[in-house]
Amino acid sequence: MDIKDIYKMNPKFECKKGCSACCGIVPIIPQESKNLNLKKAFVLPFSGLTCKYSGKEGCKVYEDRPLLCRLYGVVHKMPCTCGGKPERMLSLEEEDKIMSVYKLLGNGMIK
Repeated sequence: MDIKDIYKMNPKFECKKGCSACCGIVPIIPQESKNLNLKKAFVLPFSGLTCKYSGKEGCKVYEDRPLLCRLYGVVHKMPCTCGGKPERMLSLEEEDKIMSVYKLLGNGMIK
């Protein structure tokens, strides 16, 4: 299993063009660092409290954005504040399963 398998567990969600409401300090795991060509990163690079990949048009790495960015708007604890709607919200059970697998992958316990 790799990080992209975890990403596929999320419902589809399209951010509104130019939105950056969720772009802040985001923890990432090593596989996500590799996807973004970062060396030994544990958080996305940021300036102040804004992700460095956030631009006027929105996320510059949208297709490779980390899990936490992908969960924004699809989990009840992080609803989109800009009116974006997912195809459906994750259930608490689905959210727990995704986070459990993500933690195992991040700790190198699954490959």
